[in-house]
Amino acid sequence: MTNVSTRFQEDVTRTILELRKAIGIVINKLPERIDSPHDVYQVLGLDKKLGWRIYKIIHEDDLYFAAQFVPGKHSFGRFIKSCKTKGVEKKFLDDALRAVEEFYEIIEIHSGDRQSMDMMLMASSRDGKEQAYNTLRKQAYYAQSHLLGLQAETQLDAWFFGPSAIEGMLDVAEVKGLFDIRRNRPGVKWVIDTPCFFTGNEHEEQFFTDTIDPVITCNLMEKVPFLESYCSEPLPLLKTITSHSCGPVYELEDGPVGNTNLIDTVTGTVSRGIFPVKPEEGEEHHEVSVKIYTPVQNMVLDLFFHETMAETMAGNPQAKMLFDYYTHGGALAYRSDRDHIPMNIKPIMIGTGTSCAYTPLIPRYSEMLADVFQCLRWDPDEFVVYRTRVEFPVVPSSLYYTDAMVKKD
Repeated sequence: MTNVSTRFQEDVTRTILELRKAIGIVINKLPERIDSPHDVYQVLGLDKKLGWRIYKIIHEDDLYFAAQFVPGKHSFGRFIKSCKTKGVEKKFLDDALRAVEEFYEIIEIHSGDRQSMDMMLMASSRDGKEQAYNTLRKQAYYAQSHLLGLQAETQLDAWFFGPSAIEGMLDVAEVKGLFDIRRNRPGVKWVIDTPCFFTGNEHEEQFFTDTIDPVITCNLMEKVPFLESYCSEPLPLLKTITSHSCGPVYELEDGPVGNTNLIDTVTGTVSRGIFPVKPEEGEEHHEVSVKIYTPVQNMVLDLFFHETMAETMAGNPQAKMLFDYYTHGGALAYRSDRDHIPMNIKPIMIGTGTSCAYTPLIPRYSEMLADVFQCLRWDPDEFVVYRTRVEFPVVPSSLYYTDAMVKKD
């Protein structure tokens, strides 16, 4: 029995090959030479979009990508009518019409409507796959922004792995930010931050977490670990709503809607002596994950690795995004293949120190990083920076960074 995926591919291949052949014959029967989309709409007196579509069907090598350019029946009828006035024989025009009818028949069989069919075609194509996923993620962002009632321009998660007072270990600091938070309807409350750190091992051992700024030490259950200079004024109204094994959860309280009340919220925490400089038994890679549950246009994950980690990093870092619809996250080893989001994401080593990390997506980011390193008493020039950026990330999801670890005797 032929499976559904194979039948879809076979039907598309057959009908598009027949259609492009039929259209190609019609084009070749025209008295004028056709060498470009411009020639199609000039010779036949068609609008530019229709002429471009007709040309792309014939000349696009990727059949699935070419199929999205098949015009509607009414528009294709205009093309046939124009060709008829140019003297193309009826039998060739009838073949082209019959081929278009067959294409719309497979739409009914496999999707039921043209919009769904185009998405299926793009997702199956070599050239259009990334474009299709980008379009869908952007549409999801706008839909979720209004359904959930809140959105933000950029989410930042910056991790710092630096020297510790504990021999053989590293301190780990984390800066989290949401910038240009906008409420789209009244009454919206939103979880902003959960400051905690887990090793990601089987037992998910928890470590003590403190504020980055030693001057503003606080009980995380009673006060939010803001980096106040980089938050909007007045400080966002957050409150602790609950506590679980990971620590306190901070929720943004209700407030006014719209762009006149945009909010920036930035927090910073550090956990001391929790990360081994050298790989422990059974460890094969570094792994950092970030949860994304706010609709944002940009996700920026920056990792600052101290030079003492250089000898354990084999390079070739990878990034993956996974749906969190069926799970609350966790280490990649415990995630299912079904959760993978088809995206091509690549972490990039952008340099050392703080100057290389500048991005217009994060207000005063270079200044923020300089303050963080000063508070932690680390030299930023001793750190290499890896950046992973995702536009319109899926919500809810987790973004994972991994790299292989080198083990030396």
